[in-house]
Amino acid sequence: MQSVLHTKKLALYLASKNHSKNCQKSEWCVFCEMERTYGATRNNRVYSPGNLVNNLKKIFKKVI
Repeated sequence: MQSVLHTKKLALYLASKNHSKNCQKSEWCVFCEMERTYGATRNNRVYSPGNLVNNLKKIFKKVI
C-alpha cells in the first residue's frame, strides 16, 4: 500500500485533495480513504488501514 500511495503521479493527485473536494458519494469512498491515508503518512502519523481492510468487499465487488 505504501509504495502505491507514494507513486509520484498518484501522490500528487492525492495531495491535491481534488477528489474529496468533489466526491459525490454519500457512503465510504476508496479514493477519499486513500487521500486520508496519504495525508496521514505524509504527516508522519501512525496509520492503521482498518477502513480499507473493512471495505475490501466493496472495492473488489466493482473490480470482479
